[in-house]
Amino acid sequence: MVIHNTLVAPSGGRSLALALAVTFFGLTLLYGWLGYLDNPGTRVKAFDSAYYYMYLRSLAMDQDLDFTNEISTMISADYARQRITAVGRPENNMAVGSALLWTPFFLLGHLATLLSNSLFGAHLPTDGYSEFYQGFVYAGNALYVLFGLLFLARTLCRYVSQPAAAYGCLAALLASPLCYYLWSLTPLAHNGSFFAVALFLYLYTTRGLAITTALAAGLMFLVRWQDILYALPLAWDALAFLAGPGRSAAAPQPLPRRLRQLAGLAASFFLVISPQLISWKLIFGKFVLVPPNVQKIDFMHMHPLTTLFSPADGILAWHPFLLAGFSGLFLLRSKDRKLAVSCILVLIVQFMFIASLQWSAGGSFGMRFFVGGLPFFGLGFGLLYERLKDRAALRRTALVLLVLVALWNQIFVYQYQHHLVSHSRPLTFREHVTDKFRIIAVARSEELFMAGRDACLRNDFHEFSRLARRAYELDPEREKKILALGLAAMLDNDPATARSCFEKLAAQHPSKQIYPRGLALFSPSDATRPPDTSFLHDAFILLTDLQN
Repeated sequence: MVIHNTLVAPSGGRSLALALAVTFFGLTLLYGWLGYLDNPGTRVKAFDSAYYYMYLRSLAMDQDLDFTNEISTMISADYARQRITAVGRPENNMAVGSALLWTPFFLLGHLATLLSNSLFGAHLPTDGYSEFYQGFVYAGNALYVLFGLLFLARTLCRYVSQPAAAYGCLAALLASPLCYYLWSLTPLAHNGSFFAVALFLYLYTTRGLAITTALAAGLMFLVRWQDILYALPLAWDALAFLAGPGRSAAAPQPLPRRLRQLAGLAASFFLVISPQLISWKLIFGKFVLVPPNVQKIDFMHMHPLTTLFSPADGILAWHPFLLAGFSGLFLLRSKDRKLAVSCILVLIVQFMFIASLQWSAGGSFGMRFFVGGLPFFGLGFGLLYERLKDRAALRRTALVLLVLVALWNQIFVYQYQHHLVSHSRPLTFREHVTDKFRIIAVARSEELFMAGRDACLRNDFHEFSRLARRAYELDPEREKKILALGLAAMLDNDPATARSCFEKLAAQHPSKQIYPRGLALFSPSDATRPPDTSFLHDAFILLTDLQN
């Protein structure tokens, strides 16, 4: 059964696909030159990335879903003994879809490992952990962004011209969190989420209520459970079809036939999501599991303003240009009113879901929970640019604005990749705005600080003092640079500078008791008190651990 939407337009041409591919590989070369892609064979790490990967490694190498050895190897043996489910296995709350999408690249990694061993005597372990496995998965995860852009381009070309379609795709990539997750620090589910939603949007706009659209909806669920909300238009169409055809239908189908067709759609959807259901059964002992993020929903205590404007990960605080993409969806009403309403409503529903979560997107470049919705924003960007087709000056302004936003976002990516902004707390105005205009000095200061910290670990305190002072001169407002200068001043017998540093730190961070301790060492009232011999030890430990 296929129920097509009424609008039919040519798909994206080769020139558009080529432009997107060039942009993708251009960004890849840029990120490689900037050092973002260093050591690709060790990128599967940290909790989220490791738990997505465990499905793939355990099934391929052990033919089971017992993650004891994977958790012991990738995290720690102690952690493997924690959080055991009712059936006696370590839990895995991540979705299985990323592992399925990564499977072809994992197999290529296995083949590359075998060939390296047999042809070049590399002696690489064929255990699913070595560098070819991780490197191919890391690269394949990035390719799903390109695949998603190509499907988004085909969708856009049904409603707008190719230049407008290109604008929509590039805006979705360059003015959003997606350009970071393209080659993020670890392979995560967001690239697959973008791909799955772009595929669904293309199939929904071209085939409507069809088996293939239901399959794409299942894929969205497999990759990120919350992305099933983007399939709401398909559910609404199914209910309308069940209720009966409209007055314009010439030959209404009998109810039994409609039920059989909808049953086929449902069966297709459940066939695709069956790997997740089976995984839950084997790991948790039940076919249906309420995901942890759903357990933490509270619609009575929503935080919409925080979701929009939080300096930590607010949608508009980090990527305000997305508001233009959302606004552009209202222009779809003249072309496809039903689709326009559906796109707007699913984004609102997804926003309500995110605003109702009682936990934050930790370690997030912007609002990563919204990456899956970027194909809808891309459609809005394209429609907005198409509206300007007869206004050359405004089109040029839109292009210049996109270039400026993209440059701003790339500086943000650079800050995030090199830990020049916090990954765990709300950004300060300086980190968010001011540092972008002096990014070279801030980056150089960070290099000097890291070199000084290494010198400190080698007990080369003279070199530490020299580098700490130079790092502070370039970036005098950051906590760790002030602390480094204070310690350097203590080592150089410069009490005035040391006292000034600890006064500033104590005022900025009143909850940290170590800074008043440092200040007390230089207080005249405590001149007769023996010095706190443990202070330097504690302060240097803090210095080696301190992050942005």
